[in-house]
Amino acid sequence: MTPKNTIDQFFESLPVSEITGRDIDAGMECCLQLLKTVSHSFDETIYLIDFHHSCFRFVSNKGIFLCGRSPGEVLQLGYDFYPEVVHPKDFEMVTKIHQVVEDYFSHPDTPIRDLAFIVFDFRIRGYKGKLMLNQKVMPLVVNNQVRMALCVVSRSVSKKSGNLFAYFNGQEDSCFQYSFENNLWKREGLIELTPKEWEILNLLKQGMPGKEIADIIGITEKDLRNTQTVINRKMNVSSKVETVIFANNHRVVVNSDQPFDQKMSKKLPEKKPRRNMTKEKLKRIQEDMNIGESNNSIAKRENVGEYTIRYHKSIGNLKMPQEIRELMKSSSGIK
Repeated sequence: MTPKNTIDQFFESLPVSEITGRDIDAGMECCLQLLKTVSHSFDETIYLIDFHHSCFRFVSNKGIFLCGRSPGEVLQLGYDFYPEVVHPKDFEMVTKIHQVVEDYFSHPDTPIRDLAFIVFDFRIRGYKGKLMLNQKVMPLVVNNQVRMALCVVSRSVSKKSGNLFAYFNGQEDSCFQYSFENNLWKREGLIELTPKEWEILNLLKQGMPGKEIADIIGITEKDLRNTQTVINRKMNVSSKVETVIFANNHRVVVNSDQPFDQKMSKKLPEKKPRRNMTKEKLKRIQEDMNIGESNNSIAKRENVGEYTIRYHKSIGNLKMPQEIRELMKSSSGIK
C-alpha cells in the first residue's frame, strides 16, 4: 500500500463523535505525530487546517505547492499564504471554493458524518500558468462539526480549474459536483471499470511496465494497450501516468457485472495462455529460495518471469528465508 493510500484510509476512517476537550487535544497530538511521520514518505504537500482558529496546524516540508517557502513560513502566514501561491486568475475561484466548502461543512442538512473527501483543481503562480494542482480535503469531525481538515495537494491532469467534487462513504455509485453557474451541488455517476481494467489500474499504480503487467494478467501487450486506451477514455486522460494521477485524486469503482472483453474480443488477437502460479509451484519456488537459489534460475526452471516471483514476494505469497532476513537486518543495524 502506498503512503498516499495509507493516509487516505486513516483519515477516511474518521470522523469521531461525542468526545471531550481533553480527548480532542490528545487526538490532535496523535494526528500531528502521524502526519510528521508519514509526510516524509511521499512527495505531495499535506497540511492541516484548523477551521475553529482559522489557521494551519501542520505543513509538510515537501511539494511544489510551497513555492519555495519553508513549512514554518507557511504556518505563520496561514490563510494569507493562498494569495501568494494561487494563480491570480484562479484566486477568486479558490476563495469561492473555500467558502462553498465551509458552508457545506456547516450546513445542518449535510451528511457530514459520511463525507469522505472533497477535491478541486487550481493553478499556482509561475510556470506560465500551466501547472495545475489538485487539492483533496478530508474533514476531521468532532461532535458532528468539522473542526479541522487534512489537505493533500498533488499534481492534477485537468485542463481547467474548478472541478469541485464531493465523495461520500457508503455511496460507491455516485458523487456530487458543484455547479458554479447555478451555485448548486448535482449528483454524478462515478467512473466504472471492469474487473480486468481494475486489475490493470492497480498494477499501474505499482509502477510496473506494460510487459510485466501483460504477463502477470495473461494477455498480449497489444491487448493491454487497447485496454489502457479504454481506461484513458473513461477518465479523459492521455497516458498511463495521468491515469494513475486521476485515480489517486478521484474515486474510481469496479463493476463486477461488466464483462471485460465482450466488445473487444472480435478486434483483439487471441490471448496467450496465462502462466498460472499454483500452490504447488509456489511451494517449489519457496523451497528453492530457502536453499539460496537465485530468482533467475528458479524462473527458468518453473517457466515464469522473474518479475512474477518479485510480485508474489510483494503480496506475501513468497517469504524471504529467515537467514537472509537476519543477515540483512544485521548489516543495516536494525535490531
